[in-house]
Amino acid sequence: MKVFISFAAPDHRLVHVLSGTLTEAGITPLIAALRLSPGRRLEDKIRDMIAESDCVLVLNTVRASKNRWVQQEIGCAKAFQKDIIPLKTRTARLAAMLDGYEYHTFSKTNPLSDFIRIAEYLRDYAKERGLPLYKASEIQTDDAMILHLPHALVCPRCKKTDVHVYLCLLCGDWVCTECGETIPTTARADRALTKQRPRITRHAVK
Repeated sequence: MKVFISFAAPDHRLVHVLSGTLTEAGITPLIAALRLSPGRRLEDKIRDMIAESDCVLVLNTVRASKNRWVQQEIGCAKAFQKDIIPLKTRTARLAAMLDGYEYHTFSKTNPLSDFIRIAEYLRDYAKERGLPLYKASEIQTDDAMILHLPHALVCPRCKKTDVHVYLCLLCGDWVCTECGETIPTTARADRALTKQRPRITRHAVK
């Protein structure tokens, strides 16, 4: 099953957590900003990716509800008669083009448990429609890598202590796997990762 994720660019750290959760559930996330197609019109690329998808998730935050690209992606999904599933933060209003749609809510500060619930819903959605689900290791994602750090770091927001972080391939930040918050790097970890850099390879986010 392939799911196109529509979101506003400032929310891309949340997308790492959502993408990793979907991948773990056997669902392939499609993210337009990370499928590079030099020379193509952006509108054409997005249209083709939405056409390729089985449904569209809209990450409806305060920013996204006013974002021109998100509105265009919703309009394109409607034109292709795709099922649209809004995911709304509790403080945001639904985008105008989603008026009347039922939605899932999620916590912007601690989204993982909500995203797991949404992934379970999508697994049921796929099974009801006979759509294929995959093993996480079979899914290629391009939004982030998992880094294994030489020592644990504490997330400044959710306080999770972990030796794993997402490395954002859009901005280079280290991102908490629990809440999507940026985690400050440390000199010790950065030196260790520089030494092992040749051994780090991109793989499905888990």
